[in-house]
Amino acid sequence: MLSLSNVGHYSRLIKNNKGEISEAGKADGIPFRILETAHYEKQEIQLSADDLVIAYCHGAIEPVNRAKQQFGVGRFRSIIAETENSPKLLISNLQRAITKFNHIQLPFDDLTLLVFKI
Repeated sequence: MLSLSNVGHYSRLIKNNKGEISEAGKADGIPFRILETAHYEKQEIQLSADDLVIAYCHGAIEPVNRAKQQFGVGRFRSIIAETENSPKLLISNLQRAITKFNHIQLPFDDLTLLVFKI
């Protein structure tokens, strides 16, 4: 069981052992500690063996290429779908694709990826 609360970040993605990708946690809310009185809802997600949990920041989906196109959630999810259930390989593939997409070697912004396997 995974308990999570969204504090202004994107929804987490869950890739199951059949390759299906779902979202967990609503992509809304006030960022953590902006308001002392903010209330955050807790959500519990049942996970299964070999599920991948993917958490990411805006730097993973908002890079812009020379044609002014965003990398986007669609490309991000495609790479997740095409990569076997290995956290290390998935992070490597995502970093490589984002760097290739925006034609630079250095990060244009922060790129935070957290991937773990159940």
